[in-house]
Amino acid sequence: MNRIAIAGEIVGIVRQNIDDNDTLTLTFSVHTSDPNLTTPVKVTGSLAEHLLSEHIGQGAQVLVFGYIEGNDPGVYILADRVSIDFFVEEDHD
Repeated sequence: MNRIAIAGEIVGIVRQNIDDNDTLTLTFSVHTSDPNLTTPVKVTGSLAEHLLSEHIGQGAQVLVFGYIEGNDPGVYILADRVSIDFFVEEDHD
């Protein structure tokens, strides 16, 4: 299985799910420099808990390392490493 890395901005909502074994899973999409490419990412376990504690969300610039999982059209990156550059919080006044 080949590793893959992508860099870009999180777009949309970061979704949270806790399975029957109390394992946290985060899913989000990363928009890369290619204007036509948005890649779904899934993060589980302690890495997901860490990212949640860092308030990862829309606008965060990330570098994602992992493996391609799933079947067409449900292909995503199962991340085992995520680097966060910064988080942009929008003002909703």
